[in-house]
Amino acid sequence: MTISQDRYHVGSYKGVRYLRQKKKFFSEAYKIDKQEDIDLLYTHWSQTYDEELHELGYQSPIRCASALAKFVSFDTPVLDFGCGTGLSGEALKKVGFQNIFASEINKDMRDIATQKHIYKHFYTTNNNNPFPAAIKFSGVCAVGVISSGAGPPSLLRQSLNCLVDGGFICFSYNDHTLKSPRYMDSLKDVQKFGEFEEVFSEYGPHLSSKGLGSKVYVFRKSGSR
Repeated sequence: MTISQDRYHVGSYKGVRYLRQKKKFFSEAYKIDKQEDIDLLYTHWSQTYDEELHELGYQSPIRCASALAKFVSFDTPVLDFGCGTGLSGEALKKVGFQNIFASEINKDMRDIATQKHIYKHFYTTNNNNPFPAAIKFSGVCAVGVISSGAGPPSLLRQSLNCLVDGGFICFSYNDHTLKSPRYMDSLKDVQKFGEFEEVFSEYGPHLSSKGLGSKVYVFRKSGSR
């Protein structure tokens, strides 16, 4: 029998090979909103995440990396927040960033990202403390992390804690997130209270094969408050 690599995942457990039919998880990401369910989704998705996102024409990582490069020099240490399997780190490296650090709360996603040898260091974080403690960066990239189907809108304000004054965070809001009052209100709030200043925004392709878009933002952290 010929095994289709497109339909099946071939694995091994204690020396015994097995087949598992590949499951598509993208459509499920926007159906759940409880954080524990989201974490479980990404655990199951981790082994096929890169393949599925490539098939969908995932454009947001390279768009975010290119946007951050407009404000942060390539030799500056940057944090790939919520790096997942490392697709965003690959994009940062591709545009020229040389000192890339990472944080990711999901162990299964993090294990895959580690194997790509992109990052100088991984910071251990969790849902209660999502950002690295006691360290600040001039640049943070958060591709698809602060968004519907991923992390809550409160993460944007929390990112202040790991940015130096005048530092930049680049993040993306997909079409689903752009329609969410919770997420859009968070953008307004951090600017209204003088915590962030929007310095760049651009709408473009997110998942090209699905005809979905995303808006890439770069916010600058205001000075000492």
